[in-house]
Amino acid sequence: MKNGSTVNLCSLDLMKAFDRMNHGILFNKLMDRNIPKYLVNLLREWYSKVFNAVRWGSEISKFIKLEAGVRQGGILSPYLFAVLSTMC
Repeated sequence: MKNGSTVNLCSLDLMKAFDRMNHGILFNKLMDRNIPKYLVNLLREWYSKVFNAVRWGSEISKFIKLEAGVRQGGILSPYLFAVLSTMC
């Protein structure tokens, strides 16, 4: 701000973004990018078998099928997030 210029800041909270990715839209976008169908089908199969449970002490809840999100920490997850977050 010394010479009369301004400072602009933009912030984007992506904390839960990986958890909310819609699988169907993701697979369609992958196909639109000409990703080989066998790879899209492999990912579709992989993500169709993702279940989660909650443990509280020694008790475990029923398993719940996850319908959205990608694996946090997964090697492909940032790429898949980038594909889904692009508008084109």
